[in-house]
Amino acid sequence: MIQQLQRQQPGQGPAAAQVAGLSPAAPPAAGGDTPDKKRKHRDWSMDLGPGSMLANTFPAKWSFGTTTANCASDFVVFPTGSNGSPTQATIVAYNNLYAGCGGTVPSVYWQYNANSIGSDLSPVLSADGTQVAFMSHNLGGGSIVPDTGGSDALVILKWAANSSLVSLSPVSAASYRNCTAPCMTTLATEGLDGNSSPFYDYVNDAIYVGSSNGALYKFTGVFNGTPAAAGSPWPVTVAAGTGLSSPVLDQVSGLVMLGSTNGSLYSVNSSTGAVAGTSSQLDAVNGIYDAPLVDSSAAMVYAFAGYDGKSNCSDGHGHTGCSGVFQFPVGFSSGAGIETQVGFGFDPLFSGSFDNLYYTSSSSSPTGNLYVCGQTDTNEQQTLNQISIAANAMGSQTASSYSVGDEAYCSPVTEFYNTSAATDYIFLSSEGAYQGCTQGTGCLFGFNVTSGTVPHSAEFGAATGGTGGIIVDNSVGSGT
Repeated sequence: MIQQLQRQQPGQGPAAAQVAGLSPAAPPAAGGDTPDKKRKHRDWSMDLGPGSMLANTFPAKWSFGTTTANCASDFVVFPTGSNGSPTQATIVAYNNLYAGCGGTVPSVYWQYNANSIGSDLSPVLSADGTQVAFMSHNLGGGSIVPDTGGSDALVILKWAANSSLVSLSPVSAASYRNCTAPCMTTLATEGLDGNSSPFYDYVNDAIYVGSSNGALYKFTGVFNGTPAAAGSPWPVTVAAGTGLSSPVLDQVSGLVMLGSTNGSLYSVNSSTGAVAGTSSQLDAVNGIYDAPLVDSSAAMVYAFAGYDGKSNCSDGHGHTGCSGVFQFPVGFSSGAGIETQVGFGFDPLFSGSFDNLYYTSSSSSPTGNLYVCGQTDTNEQQTLNQISIAANAMGSQTASSYSVGDEAYCSPVTEFYNTSAATDYIFLSSEGAYQGCTQGTGCLFGFNVTSGTVPHSAEFGAATGGTGGIIVDNSVGSGT
């Protein structure tokens, strides 16, 4: 079983048949310009307001399946990254998602001002889709949490279908289970503007989330009981004074894996709260910014570092270090693991994804490929990189010759296998395109990786400013 942040729980990722809108890209002309500007039709795009989301924020999708499409009941939830107000939602859901649905595509299914500064992190859905949990920022003095000098809060919300914007104030956690939708409750965490999205444990109805002051929180009874912060020893200080990345729970070992802005990877016992593993410093600049990737069956965890501090890379701008992927056994206690360097590094490296060859191989000793997007040359261009895995051992890196980013971040990487077409795709986005879309503008890319060899061409579609994390909706041609 592969676990990667809450976005990889069933039905929330990866990404979309509505990632349709991609067209074949021709090789670049001399100087890097691309003569072929053809695009396919894009179904829709929506302005969520004046705010912004983190580059590694993923929406959440209901239903938990990719082989059917329903115009009425399928919906996707986005944080807006905007300050809540009577005229601005902090979280919104859309249904009527598909071009064949008719009427307004998409339609606002529900939207709420959660009475906070805003949310720019990935939300998570309950198993029946009737509730959503997300982190919301508050700068102190607001009504979402007491004024503690700057707090975030875990918001747990029951929604009701209504296209009108509704402002909500929280009910007590004790009252939440029996409140009538729409309603919400909030559980405060200390730490301002953190980078950690909540990870939901569907087996035990618990959420784990890190703070920006180095503490890992555990909340129980989230969707099925009485929501509460777990008692002592929680919250657990993992790395005091640092920001924590999004956690991932390994159900087999019971360990929670997460990174820190100090550049180390940690594991925490989900029962006792004891810190079980602390790696050496893997990233010397931005730290471990994104969630690790955990394969519970193979008992491996992968961490993504933008700047390993080693001297064998130089980008020509005074930076001597590589970006790299680090592989650890889930039971690690210390050390630097095994690194495969991606290329010249400095900026954060976001999470990668395995291909279908990996997923369909031996669960305990998998063979396939891990894909990640990062810089591989001194021109600060981003490319898709393939890292081989043979019998659970991480091997060498091969870079695509197709450059996607022009001195700009790539999004995290999302994989989707279309069973009806027997094709495997990797999706990603860049803030500033080098090929495909107009150079220097945002672009969405799809790479066919069915063959298992690194692709050197892509399909593309314009995405102004680039996207955050990409989820796959379904592989059905039209909604019903």
